[in-house]
Amino acid sequence: MGERLGDYELLEPLAHGGMGEVFLARSARHGTVALKRMLPHLAKDAAFARRFLEEAGLAARVLHPNVVRTLELGEAQGTFFIAMEHVDGLDLRRVLASGPLAWPVAVQVAALAARGLHAAHRATDARGAPLRIVHADVSPHNVLLGRNGAVKLIDFGVARAVTQAHRAELLLGKYAYLSPEQAEELPLEPRSDEFSLAVVLWEALTGQKLFDAANDAATLQKVLDCQVVPPSRVHGHLPRPLDAVVLRALSAEPTRRYPTLLAFEEALTEVLALAPEPPDLAAALKDRLER
Repeated sequence: MGERLGDYELLEPLAHGGMGEVFLARSARHGTVALKRMLPHLAKDAAFARRFLEEAGLAARVLHPNVVRTLELGEAQGTFFIAMEHVDGLDLRRVLASGPLAWPVAVQVAALAARGLHAAHRATDARGAPLRIVHADVSPHNVLLGRNGAVKLIDFGVARAVTQAHRAELLLGKYAYLSPEQAEELPLEPRSDEFSLAVVLWEALTGQKLFDAANDAATLQKVLDCQVVPPSRVHGHLPRPLDAVVLRALSAEPTRRYPTLLAFEEALTEVLALAPEPPDLAAALKDRLER
């Protein structure tokens, strides 16, 4: 490409979303990275840029194998950027475009994502004070699957930084993954992420959209109504104990969900014991991750 942003050489575009463009990039300091460059009109919105950098700065403190590592937050050429570790693979949205996952694979992906979320929820500052991080945008777009079997979450805090002026633009296509309390714009706590992850798991198991509607308003109403069909009603081969785990995490009332993402992960791991053998994610996803 030949384009530069600060110390980074932009090698090739990887993705484009409502907030920015993501490039494969390289710098002398960090080597090969994924670099997200904020779109110009958002960078000019001082309120959004400030909140975004605050949230991204908190998320950078989360060091966990299931969370993409933030290497640098910076400003160059009139815009802001985040340099992150590069995951060689695809996001779950693109993987699911070719159909549902085998249930042990879907459950393993969700369990690892839950681990990463729990680490973020428990993160503290240098003095040990809780950072109170909530992802607030758990969706197939933000779950990365590596060719080496890695499962990593990206974009912590972006949704919490969204100002009303940009809400529709930045949440386009993601309303179906909001929790009921998010849909009502109520204060969020970690179990909101649990609900969103359970939506992702339901879709990975069934190959269907859980809250599918013609427009955003109708989608939000479906989220609020929270009428959920057990996954085994869609595909009869799915184990019934998995229904109970998924439905609990999809409770409309947060207090009826698992108390923590660790508890959700433990419940998923128990169900995984019903599989004939533990899934090898790298092998199971090899064909799906071929570009």
